[in-house]
Amino acid sequence: MKASFLSAALLAVAPRLLLAQSTAPTPDQRPFYIELRGSHNNCEIRYQNGNGVIDINPLDVSLFPFTVGYYFTPRFAVQLGGSYLHTTFNFPGGIRQDPTGTYKTGLGNETHTRGSVSTLLRYAVLPKKNRLQVDALLGLMWARDAYVSYSYSTFNDAITSEQTRRDNGAQFIATAGVGFRWVFSRHFELMYDHAWNRNLDGAPPYLRQQITGNPNGLTTNRSIALRYRFNWGKPAPQPAAP
Repeated sequence: MKASFLSAALLAVAPRLLLAQSTAPTPDQRPFYIELRGSHNNCEIRYQNGNGVIDINPLDVSLFPFTVGYYFTPRFAVQLGGSYLHTTFNFPGGIRQDPTGTYKTGLGNETHTRGSVSTLLRYAVLPKKNRLQVDALLGLMWARDAYVSYSYSTFNDAITSEQTRRDNGAQFIATAGVGFRWVFSRHFELMYDHAWNRNLDGAPPYLRQQITGNPNGLTTNRSIALRYRFNWGKPAPQPAAP
């Protein structure tokens, strides 16, 4: 008897639980939003004096990279983003000793200043009522990297040789991919985007293969974000009570 009663109760409650998990709350209107984003964005940047593949903003969560966006329709959004990162890597160097003194070679550091500005179009593939949303992504990014490399050698702590190298590169990069959004409430959403980048500054396939590992010059862009919707503006009309 108890088992039959529990089974009937579960059958009655289960559809409501599934509906609560699969149906997303509806925002008041077409909202603005901002995102706190952490990303690992591999981009092919060809320097003025050479070639290279760099990370524009590797796994950093801070005020940068930032993202702001606006839904022009319930499914279509345009967002603007940017990133800035300044890093320094110190060379460990090597030590060699002989009866005359101590030699140190390969000392120094390399500093990168990296930045990007991007525009991304998002289109929701699934109906808006679903709590899990899938977006098609298409965008354009301007990326730049400038670096300074300084190295030197010493003998008994006195500098015997030094070298400084400077270079920079900036190109436009096309982006396309897919995004996943989980709607927690009318204001908060959790995001995961996976996209592919391609430098629009033409290069022969053999050079792209050498730099990126594939002849098409494709690199990956992965990011997670927490989105907040402002829901500014006049609320949408509500249906009249029966």
